[in-house]
Amino acid sequence: MKFSKQNIAILITAVWVSATGDAIMFMGISLHLFSQTNTYWSVGILLILKMSAHLFVNPIAMAYGDRWPKKKTIHISYALSGIILCTWLIAPFNLTIAYSVLFGLSILFQLCRIMLSSLVGQITPINHLDRINTLINTAPHVALFLGFGAGGILLESMGLRTIIGINAITFFIATCLLFYISKIKSTRSIAHNVMQIRFDMFWSEIKKHDLIKRILFPSLILQMVGGTMSAVYVGIAMNLNFSMSTIGMAQSFTGIGSIIIAIVLMIRTPSRHYQTFISAIAGLIIACNAFGFSQHIWQFAALWMLIGICNLITLVKCRTIIQTTLAPCYHTRTFSFLALCSGTINIIFVIISSKAADYWQGTHVLMIIGFISLAFFIWYVLKYYRTAIK
Repeated sequence: MKFSKQNIAILITAVWVSATGDAIMFMGISLHLFSQTNTYWSVGILLILKMSAHLFVNPIAMAYGDRWPKKKTIHISYALSGIILCTWLIAPFNLTIAYSVLFGLSILFQLCRIMLSSLVGQITPINHLDRINTLINTAPHVALFLGFGAGGILLESMGLRTIIGINAITFFIATCLLFYISKIKSTRSIAHNVMQIRFDMFWSEIKKHDLIKRILFPSLILQMVGGTMSAVYVGIAMNLNFSMSTIGMAQSFTGIGSIIIAIVLMIRTPSRHYQTFISAIAGLIIACNAFGFSQHIWQFAALWMLIGICNLITLVKCRTIIQTTLAPCYHTRTFSFLALCSGTINIIFVIISSKAADYWQGTHVLMIIGFISLAFFIWYVLKYYRTAIK
């Protein structure tokens, strides 16, 4: 069955628009919180709430996600996000309300992310998956380029409420775009009735294809240093006396890296999915470690560009491996399971690193945890890599 290029184009545009507003608001709120409190923990709480959505959404999605209509779930989530942000605009700004709103938005975002990954796997033929995954996952990275770059500038010039309003508008635009998607039909056969799939059947498929060793282990190692870097980056940069707009512009180079590698992947994509996935994980771990040794803004920008390159490769190859290995009826459960495990580790290390950074320097905390994660990754490669590629 021929898949609809129009549907894919609308999905990519909706993701790009909503992610741009989200990136602007997240960067603006992170900078605002640290400038007001001067503590790593205030930003750490923001990240913890953002990642806690994994613990709330993914167990439910693992049980019922494959039974829900994917397009309708994404549509409702976008609309609710816009309504929540409009309500926040007329409410007084305090930390309790801010954290509550961001937690609710994170739940809806995580739900959209799982449904989108599963939907793409169903409506895209296998021979097109790598390129479509590249386009879908490039969209939010382009948004990071625009959003992080604009977040600091808009915060300094127009204030936090303007940023919140912009984000609300982007969610309503994305909601309207989804009305133009025609009826979605799967291009792949469904191996089982999703209503009849039990957890033991899902777990048997995961073990059969060795996805624990191939995907989960390296992802968890990455989350150790990734969660730490997310928690301490803003504090490290502000303690080096960089301005808010400069910090945002440096992080926006993530999007530049993603755009560069997306062009490469669209022209020629590596056929060895697992080997490429592991190489990208290695690049991410090394880049996160390097932040602890950086002192100049151009070094930060270069490292964010490397992260953008490696992160897009990791996302594309992870999704392609799952979508080509498992039947569509297992996709939502698998994406939810991986996100739940990765999110849990990320939260643990955000808590550890943000609390530790308030007593020691953020750079020292990043160096220590970065070294530990690098040691674990080397152990993983030596122990499992050869067996995983067979």
